[in-house]
Amino acid sequence: MVQTKAINEMPFKKWSDEVYELEAHGDKFYFSPTQAKVDSHPFEISRSLPTANSRTKKSKLVGLQLEMVHGCNLACSYCAVGQGNFLSGSSAPIKSKVITMEVIQQAVQWMFQTFDDLDSFEVLYYGGEPLLFPDIMEQSAEYIQAFCNERGVKSFFKVVTNGTIVNERILNTFSKYKMGVQLSVDGPPELHDAVRIYPSGKGSFHRIKKNFDEMMRYGNIDTHVLAVYKPGAKTIVQLVDEMEKWFPEVPIVVRMETPQCSSSYKLSEEQEIKMANDIIEEYKGVSMEIIKRLEQGLFLKSIQNLLNVFHSSFESTRKVSFAHRSCSVGNRLISVGPNGKVNPCHGFPMTGTRSMGTFKKEQTDVSRAHLDSIATMVDVDTRQPCSSCFARYHCGGYCSVVSEHKTGSISNAWTGHCHAIRAKSVYGLWLYQTIKDRFPEVITTLEMNDLVRYLRNN
Repeated sequence: MVQTKAINEMPFKKWSDEVYELEAHGDKFYFSPTQAKVDSHPFEISRSLPTANSRTKKSKLVGLQLEMVHGCNLACSYCAVGQGNFLSGSSAPIKSKVITMEVIQQAVQWMFQTFDDLDSFEVLYYGGEPLLFPDIMEQSAEYIQAFCNERGVKSFFKVVTNGTIVNERILNTFSKYKMGVQLSVDGPPELHDAVRIYPSGKGSFHRIKKNFDEMMRYGNIDTHVLAVYKPGAKTIVQLVDEMEKWFPEVPIVVRMETPQCSSSYKLSEEQEIKMANDIIEEYKGVSMEIIKRLEQGLFLKSIQNLLNVFHSSFESTRKVSFAHRSCSVGNRLISVGPNGKVNPCHGFPMTGTRSMGTFKKEQTDVSRAHLDSIATMVDVDTRQPCSSCFARYHCGGYCSVVSEHKTGSISNAWTGHCHAIRAKSVYGLWLYQTIKDRFPEVITTLEMNDLVRYLRNN
C-alpha cells in the first residue's frame, strides 16, 4: 500500500520535540508548528502575515455566488453534477432551472440588511454555465451596481465560464461592468478534449480558443485562464508553458486536481495518497524551476505564471479573486441557486446536507445565526487537526465540501491532502525568501500579496 509521506520524508527533518529543520534545495531553516519564532527563517513570516487574522468565529460575508442556471451545454466526463444535468439527471426543461431577478434582488437586500458595514460587494456568476442566459446576468449586474452606488459601496463582478459561448452582447456586458472572466480550460487540446466535451462527444478546446481570441480583439476585458493539473499527465511547468502559447498575455492559474465529491469521481485511499505525494513533488519542481530561470536571467515574464501556483496562499486582502487562499465557507460568499435555496458554497447542493434556507417571495428563513455557527465549525484555530498546523492560515482548512464528504462533518478537516498543502506553504515561503535574498531587484516587481509586502518592508 502507498504510504503518505511523513513529515520527515518531506523536506522536513525533526530536530527536537518542538522544532523541525527544513532543507530546501541546499538551504536549512528551523521552524516550530506551535511557537511564534525559532531562529531566523522564513517561517516567522507565517505568523507575521495578516493571513493569520483572516478567519474569525463570526461570519463576515462580502458578496454572493449566484448559481445562474442548473444546467450546462457541455457534458464533461468528470462533472460533479451529472455531466451538466445537475444533481439528479433531471429531464426538466433547462429554462426551469434559471435564477430569477426576484431571487437575486432579495439576496442582495438581505446581504445589506445583515452586514451593515459593507464597503465593497462581490458577485460571482457561476453555474452550470452562466452564459447560457446572458440577459439575467446583464439585468442583475445593472441592478446590483445601482444598488451599491446608492449606498456608496463599490461593486465587483466575476464570471466563471467554460468559454464556449461568447457574442457581442456578452462582450459588451463584460466590458460595461468590468467583469473579471475566468476561462476554465483543462490543458492543451489533447488533455482538454479528452474530458471537456459536448453531448455529441466533440471536444470544446478550439471553440474556447476562438472565443478567447475574440475577447482579446475586443479589449478591455480582464481575463485569466484556469488550467487543471492532473498528476501523471504533464508537470505543472510543462502545463503552464504550453498554456502560455495558446493563451498569451493573460494570467494562467493552475488548479490542482483533487478528490471530488461526485459519485462518479471517487478515488481509493491509496490513489489519494499517491496524488498528494505527486503534488508535493510538483511544488518542489516549480520552486526549483523559478530559481533556475532567475539564475539564467529570465525575469518576470517567464516566472509570473509559475509564481501564481504559490501567490494566493499568502493573500488575504478582500479583492475579487478566484484564486482564494482558503475556503470561503462562512467567511466570504454564500451561494444562491435558481430555486432561491442558499448554501455555504456552490458545492453543497451536491451533498444536500448544508442548506441554509431559502429566499422566497417577500420572506426568507436564512439567518445570520446559522451562518455564524458554520463559521465557528470551520474556524482553523479550534478545528482539529488544523489548530496545531503551522500552515493553517495559508490553506484555511481546505475544502469544506470534501471534508464533510470524507469525514461526515465540516467541523472535521479531511487530512488526505494536508501534507501537500504544508509542502506548498514550505516551498512558497522558501521561494519568496530566496528571491528576496538572491534577486532583490525581482522582489520589487512581483505582484503584490501579503508575503511580498512583508519581504519588501523587512
